[in-house]
Formats: sequence, structure tokens, C-alpha cells
Amino acid sequence: MIIFYLWAWSLFTCGRGVVQVYPDGIRHIRADKRVNEWRAPGKKVITRCTLNERQVVIALSGGEIVYFEMDQVCLCERAQ
Repeated sequence: MIIFYLWAWSLFTCGRGVVQVYPDGIRHIRADKRVNEWRAPGKKVITRCTLNERQVVIALSGGEIVYFEMDQVCLCERAQ
């Protein structure tokens, strides 16, 4: 498992398109060019992330961990 430290933004390719992780949120750009976006709550920022072809896990300031699954339709938050 590789953990990425975010400075400004990071762009990752996956089987279902492209995932852009930046301090204020996550953007999933699907192969058909549609975009799903998740914003960090309140004044929290993303400090670290890791992902694979179907899953994204992020750490927020304050120690909170958020888990997402990607499918052909959405970037879905599954657990905090």
C-alpha cells in the first residue's frame, strides 16, 4: 500500500477514469467525461490518501478517515 502526501493536488488513473485528490476534496472523472465530486466537510482538509482501482481512503485534518468505493456510476462514501 502506498500512502500519498498531498501538497496541492494529485492525479491518479484508474480503470474507471481519473481520480483527482486535492486538499478540499476528490474529483472522479469517469471514462465518459462525467464528473463526480466530494468535498471535505467544514474547514477540514485532506492530508493523505491511498487508492486502488475501486477504492479510495483519505485522512482528514483532525484524524478522521473516510473510505470510498468507485463504480461505473459514482464515487460513494462507504464509511467514516
